[in-house]
Amino acid sequence: MGLPNLAPLGREDEAFMLVHLPESCRMQVWHRSVLLSQLICIVSGLLIGSGCALYPLGWDSEEVRQTCGYISGQFDLGKCEIGWAYYCTGAGAAAAMLLCTWLACFSGKKQKHYPY
Repeated sequence: MGLPNLAPLGREDEAFMLVHLPESCRMQVWHRSVLLSQLICIVSGLLIGSGCALYPLGWDSEEVRQTCGYISGQFDLGKCEIGWAYYCTGAGAAAAMLLCTWLACFSGKKQKHYPY
């Protein structure tokens, strides 16, 4: 069992390594940063969605009862109504979670290299 042949590289091999080695390192860093940003996006969507889900738990506070009538309680606003911003926030949280999940599924795929 001998040592491998460590012949000096030709100019073409050196040029190939100088061009393609940084590219492969860049793709590894890019892949990891994309996955990290998708994870952050999914977590932010979950946090916004949980905030929308927990928001009605505060409707039985004294301030809300004074404003909306003393018949208000948890998940019951009494005389008050929910504005359009709450619905938009919930829809945005759902869209963020779905879109980020979809993007995270396809960000790890390798791109096709066409010969032309």
